[in-house]
Amino acid sequence: MRVDPQCVRCGMGDETINHMLFECPPARQAWALSPIPTPPLFFPTDALFSNMAHLFWNLPDNDDMLIPKDVMEAALTEARAWAAAQTIPERTQFDISTRPVSVPSGEWCQINGA
Repeated sequence: MRVDPQCVRCGMGDETINHMLFECPPARQAWALSPIPTPPLFFPTDALFSNMAHLFWNLPDNDDMLIPKDVMEAALTEARAWAAAQTIPERTQFDISTRPVSVPSGEWCQINGA
């Protein structure tokens, strides 16, 4: 079974991690509304690590913000969950063995109950 790699949200690109987080129009809109500066010439790019570096470099200075290590661990957890959801389980083949049908010996009478 083939899976369509196109983004189900916008239909414009392959559904990669970078596309879903940065390039898809709904994602771009979310970044435009966020407090992180997103200059159109530099962000987002087609490189996931460049986008992540831009985000970490421009995180707002808040004392209650998560530290970058926690953010990376959460991102890796989500990436692993996404990758696991993309795998197609193998079909299990059942061994259907046919047993010989034993026909009773002797007289046989079939009745219609109608």
